[in-house]
Amino acid sequence: MKLKMIISETKLSVGKCPEATKNPKVNAKNKEHAIKEYEYGKSQVKGQLCENCKAWNTQIVEKCVNDGEGLGFCEMHDFMCQGKKWCNTWVGKKSSKD
Repeated sequence: MKLKMIISETKLSVGKCPEATKNPKVNAKNKEHAIKEYEYGKSQVKGQLCENCKAWNTQIVEKCVNDGEGLGFCEMHDFMCQGKKWCNTWVGKKSSKD
């Protein structure tokens, strides 16, 4: 399965926040989709958390959300997620050796 990654730097550089950060209904809809389709929130695989996934972006939350402590923006599924959660589309970040 190919997963399209959104380049967050582009979003931030043009000053636009993703719709899901501004509209709770959009965020809830996208989160519900991630729960149903990708098991978001289920028991995580050891070491595979949202906060260490390649799609996790805290810069978007810092820029676009007033109270986003513990949250990051999932660029893969377009919703604000909790760092200690997991989904089955987790992608590891590149190591410094790559």
